[in-house]
Amino acid sequence: MAFSLISISSLGCGKKPLADLNGYGVNITTATVTGVSPTAGLMAGNTEITITGSGFVEGAEVTVGGSSCAPVVFISSTEIKCTTSSHGAGTGEVVVTNPGASPSAAGSFTFRPDATVSSVSPSSGAVTGGTVVTITGTALSPDAVITIGGQPCTGVSVNASQTELTCTTTGGGSGSADLAVQNPGAPVTTVSDGFTFKPAPTIASISASSGGTIGGHSIVIDGTNFDSASVLLGASSCSVTAQSATQITCTTPVHAPGTVDLKVTNSDGQFAARTGVDGYTFKTFAIIGNSGNLKAAASSILDTGALATSTAADLGGAAGAVAIHPTQAIAYIAYPGSIVHLSMNPSNGALSSALTNVAGPLSPSSLVIHPSGSFAYASHSNGASVTSVIKRYSIAASGQLTFESNTNAQTGNLSLTSLAIDPSGKFAYAVYNGSSKIEAYSINSGNGALSFIATYNTGSNPRGLAIDASGKYVYVANFGSAFVSGFTIDATTGALNAHGATYDLPGGATSSTGIATSGSYVFTSNGTDKISAFVMNADDGTLDAGTGYNLAGGSNPVSVAVDPSGQYLYVLSMDSNEVIAYGIGGGGALTPIGGGYTADISAPVGMAFTSY
Repeated sequence: MAFSLISISSLGCGKKPLADLNGYGVNITTATVTGVSPTAGLMAGNTEITITGSGFVEGAEVTVGGSSCAPVVFISSTEIKCTTSSHGAGTGEVVVTNPGASPSAAGSFTFRPDATVSSVSPSSGAVTGGTVVTITGTALSPDAVITIGGQPCTGVSVNASQTELTCTTTGGGSGSADLAVQNPGAPVTTVSDGFTFKPAPTIASISASSGGTIGGHSIVIDGTNFDSASVLLGASSCSVTAQSATQITCTTPVHAPGTVDLKVTNSDGQFAARTGVDGYTFKTFAIIGNSGNLKAAASSILDTGALATSTAADLGGAAGAVAIHPTQAIAYIAYPGSIVHLSMNPSNGALSSALTNVAGPLSPSSLVIHPSGSFAYASHSNGASVTSVIKRYSIAASGQLTFESNTNAQTGNLSLTSLAIDPSGKFAYAVYNGSSKIEAYSINSGNGALSFIATYNTGSNPRGLAIDASGKYVYVANFGSAFVSGFTIDATTGALNAHGATYDLPGGATSSTGIATSGSYVFTSNGTDKISAFVMNADDGTLDAGTGYNLAGGSNPVSVAVDPSGQYLYVLSMDSNEVIAYGIGGGGALTPIGGGYTADISAPVGMAFTSY
């Protein structure tokens, strides 16, 4: 075989690239790059990359972003490897140059900076996971791997500037834990004790499992792991007044009667709860005024409707009327010449002296509180010798009454037996024994003053007066007539429009002494030891024929009262010194609840309930 010796200098070496010598019998190959793996690595270098393509030869040189990638390891004409050197952050070209050939650039590689962490928020969360953590810093890659206490923090999301990253914890052991951030191909950035896994709270005991619907009951919850916790009773907040890791004190809210769950929730969302009968029970308190033993009895309504064992407070005289403030734990008892203020214990309703007594009616028969809680009205009825008056009182924020003025009855020297205020607080109505009249008054919203509207006819000797919850209708119990009178209230003027007919007492009753409404029902106590139940037509207030019941024990029922839930009716039996309870069923049907309640009861004349 013959060889030819070519003179490089004669070919103009130094004036042409060697690749241009192909036409002179010298075979110079230019590499072609088709792929780079991985496509990213550390700014510090030392990342081995694999370059695929064609035309690679031994002795090829590689640069990445202008920096040497060496040593170059020749694998085959389609694959070479090299190790990056240090480089600033950013993306650069991958260039392969075979000996004597032109450079070939057909790939890219990104030098990623190490992540930095400046803050972690929140810095604690539940041991069970589920806490969304926000990490701020720099170079936080969307492909970063985040661990807290060695457990993954999932659902990584990063903002456009890569300065804020969020992820969700998957849980860990109780206590402090390292937080680690690692960008792909980068070293781990670790924040020692950067996050704390907190255990769930526990409830060991509750100082009291029940209290009044009026709220204001301070309860103490003992347990563990309380941390900026809130307390719910049902769906209502129990206002936290003191807290440590093992004890919470909170004040109960106003709430409807019944048993609710008690739930303690830490700031991280972990909670402990006592449910069902182990929760907290709100009870309606009842106050009964007695004219026989000069006492006021305080009781609570059990979930059966029966009255619980009571406590009693001594009065200065025979009670004539009872009322409870709509928003405060204060009961007012009117006895001859005075109105006493009694504080109600929010835990059990027990009564104790409070504030200062004020002069009251000489012969009180009715005491009502305005729905706003700002005014009170009491009847003063001395019969034929003295004109009956309605005494008006203002009520301070403390609940203290202050006498303001008298309003003389339009009917003259007759006994004012009952007062009522409509739910809107715009109108008041009064009936008088010895007359056949009901009086209507408007109420000044600023000072509670009464302005006479008109007088309307009722039956003989009206004793009881009740307004339905909608404020549309007024009903009068007539002691001297065997029927109930009904009226429709003009919502604008307060004037009354008598129903076209009166409503006869069913079951042979000949007189009625008290009356109360509950939803679509009207109940009366009757002087012949009977009670009556009527169904009200909501469209026009008319009553059906009614159902009569013999009193379940006791004698001389003087009044009736319905609890705020509308589930129970209570009949005050004066001569037998008891309160008789009934459950209210469909159609207003009445079912006796146990025997009569007699504890601390002597000639009862009035009954009031805490509202909610």
